[in-house]
Amino acid sequence: MAFDYQIFPDERCIAFRMHGVYSIEDCRTATRSAMADPAFSPDFAQITDLTGITRFDADYAQVSTLASFIADSAVDIEPGTLFVILATRDINYGMARMFQQLIEGRTPFSVSLVRSRTEAARVLALSTQTVDRMLADAP
Repeated sequence: MAFDYQIFPDERCIAFRMHGVYSIEDCRTATRSAMADPAFSPDFAQITDLTGITRFDADYAQVSTLASFIADSAVDIEPGTLFVILATRDINYGMARMFQQLIEGRTPFSVSLVRSRTEAARVLALSTQTVDRMLADAP
């Protein structure tokens, strides 16, 4: 799977995009990379776009392990930071919902699941055009 990210300092947001077959290890690698990036800031919102995923290679135990990894990695994230997951397809939404339930109450950030870029823009308090640009610009 390709899992890439781009940091947008002016928008105070990190955009992650996934493509192809979903892999827990790719998620860990992208998270580590983003948090080690010099442009990373613990108060930046994050949007993860799942629309490019074609298949999930993960089960409940693996998603639970990912939730634990994210919770352990999030110690420096500012309380109240927004974490938005864009899932337009039902299977993607269901997997994201499982992750949301597993991580709820274990991190300083809140996880919002959305079905459209317009809804993501509303949650992030950005324009739809800005969200479109951030997700299109991600490498």
